[in-house]
Amino acid sequence: MRLWIVITASILLGLALGLGATIFEFGLVPDGSGEIELGPKRLAPLPPPANGPPPKVALEGGGEFDFGRAEKAVEHRHAFVIRNVGKGPLTLEKGQTTCSCTVSEIEQTEVPPGGSTKVTVQWTAKSIGPFRQSAQVRTNDPDPDRQTLDLIVSGEIVSSYRMEPTQLVFTNVSPAKGAAGTARIWSYATADLDVLRPQFVTATIAKFFDLKIEKMSAGALKDEAGAKSGVVLNVTVKPGLPAGPIAQRIQFHLNLPGEPEVELAIEGRIYAPIEVVGPLWDADIGVLKIGTIRPSEGGKFEFYLLVRDEAQQKAQVKVADSPPPLKMSIGTPEKLDAAATKIPITLEVPRGSRPVDHWGTQDSKLARILLDTGLPDAKQLQILVQYIVVEDR
Repeated sequence: MRLWIVITASILLGLALGLGATIFEFGLVPDGSGEIELGPKRLAPLPPPANGPPPKVALEGGGEFDFGRAEKAVEHRHAFVIRNVGKGPLTLEKGQTTCSCTVSEIEQTEVPPGGSTKVTVQWTAKSIGPFRQSAQVRTNDPDPDRQTLDLIVSGEIVSSYRMEPTQLVFTNVSPAKGAAGTARIWSYATADLDVLRPQFVTATIAKFFDLKIEKMSAGALKDEAGAKSGVVLNVTVKPGLPAGPIAQRIQFHLNLPGEPEVELAIEGRIYAPIEVVGPLWDADIGVLKIGTIRPSEGGKFEFYLLVRDEAQQKAQVKVADSPPPLKMSIGTPEKLDAAATKIPITLEVPRGSRPVDHWGTQDSKLARILLDTGLPDAKQLQILVQYIVVEDR
């Protein structure tokens, strides 16, 4: 029995020693959030001066800066001052860092005797709670204790606001009616919270969305303990989006210290009795991508309309508008089963077409095809086409 106790104790001791050696070798350090992360590993020191007197490093403030409380997701900076109190030239070089901390700038990499320089450390924390991270600077000081300087920043990461929900999800949205939803943001730091520079990220479908911002009422503030002010984000999905997934984001800043950037995701699905399908159709952004075409070759591209349920009996698809040089032909409907019918469509860029640019950049618009469907709830179907006709070489 005693033999097994000795063996078990030996195994546990070996595991502990192995873990300790791993932590020492790879620089694993706690980051203050309860997690273990890979810290800076020591690099070989810089060579000291070959001839003449050596430099000597003096780090003002002891190499640690306590920033107190700071906003989450905001970039922070602090400049450490390093002095050369020796008689030889001092050389500085960036070393390793922890994942949340970097040396962004060394004002002077060569510091003469009696001189000083600033080393700027920057960090952005994404987690709330205690924060302690470090960045290294290597030196040519021959003193082993000064060959690598650890520049440490510590404090507490807080959030002076809360948004609920962080994403809006719309399901089974009618393309003819659209939808609406709201998100709320409470501030615990300012009595006048405001949204700055809002923008819809996916520009190709931005016109189908609307954002209106209003101040939160005093009654609504009472429901959130500690809130000093708040705003309501009223988001509207306008009619006209093609059937398929909704994928949009609103990015904006808040008038809080550091102007933190916030993002509200908009997701869901537009349901319609008729929708575009096919390998060239990008349903996430509602664009038919046919690519680059040469006039000497032209091109033909196929996609389909999928008509569902009762709409199968009512759909009468016709071309309402097709900008040149695009030509469209609608094929014979093919019934897949009792619930769906497939209508093939061929899109052609004829040979000899003039160069055009419909790539959807700032200087060029996507081409727009309009189909009449014959359906009362979705009378027209818009199809955006991304393509470019280039000159033959």
